[in-house]
Amino acid sequence: MSTGNTYTIVVPDGDPDSIKMVQKGNWMGSLVQFSRESYIRNRSNSPYKEMLDSPGVYILIGPEEQDEPSTGIKVYIGEGDGIKPRLESHYKNKTFWDTALIITAGNGGFDKVQIQYIESKLIQIAMNAKTCKLENGNSPNLPSTSHAARINAENTIVHIRDCVQILGYTIFSTAQAIPQPHQSPTPTTPSGASGKGLDQQFVFEARVRDSLVNAFGSYQNGKLVVSKGSVCTHDISDSCPESIAILRKQLVEQQIIQQSAPNQPFVFTQDYAFKSPSAASGVISGRSSNGLTDWKTRQGIALKECITQ
Repeated sequence: MSTGNTYTIVVPDGDPDSIKMVQKGNWMGSLVQFSRESYIRNRSNSPYKEMLDSPGVYILIGPEEQDEPSTGIKVYIGEGDGIKPRLESHYKNKTFWDTALIITAGNGGFDKVQIQYIESKLIQIAMNAKTCKLENGNSPNLPSTSHAARINAENTIVHIRDCVQILGYTIFSTAQAIPQPHQSPTPTTPSGASGKGLDQQFVFEARVRDSLVNAFGSYQNGKLVVSKGSVCTHDISDSCPESIAILRKQLVEQQIIQQSAPNQPFVFTQDYAFKSPSAASGVISGRSSNGLTDWKTRQGIALKECITQ
């Protein structure tokens, strides 16, 4: 029987959009999420100064540009003997990121080989997951290390993946179709979905060109699961990202979305789990879309706000 884990998220300045400190009950390390602005304000203040002066791994996150394939976010993964000099350089030279995740060890800290191993493995995992646009040009080779050190590094990677997902990022996650052919064709709001929370229903409604899209879904384990009966546009825009056009064509061929007649909207014939919220809203609207802001609760609260609470 599996046991649960305890996660502690601390918002030290009271602003959840500024800094979050995440700790996992059985892990000595820690992860801190900074906004770009809060990094500048706090980089010389304790306890962040000590963390930034330590060896560690960092993940830079920002939105994709409108003309890029719609996974929703760009990501850069790096490491440093001291993280601060790397972030200072990236603050000047990498303009895409608005969030930084900083990972450092507990007692004893990371050594150089450990952080190189963790960085390389995280890049490989993100490449395979394909839920973000990775800004790293290539994946560094795994450094040579002892069997014991490799086990420790792999255990640390598990903790990092868990903490990153707790913050709502799907960088290291994968998704697949969830066929449910016997589900009612009319999506319904789950019970207990009146307050903020990831167990509630999210809605994507918009008038796109000449079509009214009306889609429903839920955010489950880092995936946006669109409900059977959700309505898509009947066509795609001229500027639709190629990755979205290809995915949409595949869904048509698999009869996951179907038309009742030419020039009529497409409708989901079953539930379908997308790798990212932006891929879901992109397929539905036939254009580039930021799913973290376009999917909202019935109370108008954006998905991004819900997953960062």
